[in-house]
Amino acid sequence: MRGRHADAAAYGLGVLDDPAEFETHLRGCARCRDRVAGFIPVTGALAEAVRLSYLPAEGGAPRRGKPPGPLLLLALGVTVTALCAT
Repeated sequence: MRGRHADAAAYGLGVLDDPAEFETHLRGCARCRDRVAGFIPVTGALAEAVRLSYLPAEGGAPRRGKPPGPLLLLALGVTVTALCAT
């Protein structure tokens, strides 16, 4: 089951290859449900970064030529690290 627990982050971020299989596991695992819920702020922050053109939309290029600022990248990195550590 350890492998399924490790998929919580990918599922929470919407990048898991086989979400249906993980959803079966999720129904019976409170630990993974808590972990997935912890990624809600991260997915919101990533969506806002896309909206502000700091990150490209899915399959597209950024609308501005300016790369993401180092402060934004640091904030996203700290958020993801904190959520993965819990």
